Amino acid sequence: MLPLWELRQGQSNFTTNNNTYWSIEPQATYNRDIAKGRLTATVGYSVQKQTEEALPLQASGYTSDALLSSPTAGTAIKAIPGYGYSLTLYKFTGVYGRVNYIWDNKYLLDLTGRNDGSTKFGRDNRFHFFGAVGAGWIFTEEKFMKNLRWLTYGKLEGQLWRDRE
Repeated sequence: MLPLWELRQGQSNFTTNNNTYWSIEPQATYNRDIAKGRLTATVGYSVQKQTEEALPLQASGYTSDALLSSPTAGTAIKAIPGYGYSLTLYKFTGVYGRVNYIWDNKYLLDLTGRNDGSTKFGRDNRFHFFGAVGAGWIFTEEKFMKNLRWLTYGKLEGQLWRDRE
C-alpha cells in the first residue's frame, strides 16, 4: 500500500476568456438660420459588435501545490463537467436622424427617427423603427413674462413617439 502523501494529487480550475468589442458611430450636423429661427439637422449611424468566448478547464494530477497555477503542469486536462465552451455574440446597427427648429427663441419643433437592428431583439423582431415629434414653448421669452423676478426660465413641452417594426 502506498503512503497517503503519494496518493494525493492536486487539481486546479482555469477559464480562458477572449472578449472583443468595437463600435463605430459617425454623425453629421447641419445648422442654418431661416427667417427668425435656427434649423439644426443631425444624421448618424451606429454599428457595434461584441464577442465573448469562455473555455473552462480542469487540470489534475499535480505532484506539488507549487505547480497549481500552470494548467500544463498537471497530468490531465479536461473540460469542467457542466461548463463547456461558450460563445456570446451581440451585433447592433442603427441609423437615426433629428430635425430641430427653434423660432424666435420661443417656439420649438423637434422630429426624431431611428431604425435599430439588434441580435437582442430576437430572430423575428430584428429591426425596429422609433419615431417622435415634439413641440415646446419657452414662455419666459414672451414680453408679458419678462418682468417676473420669481421666474427666470419656463418651458412647456410635449412629445409623441411611436415604436413600429
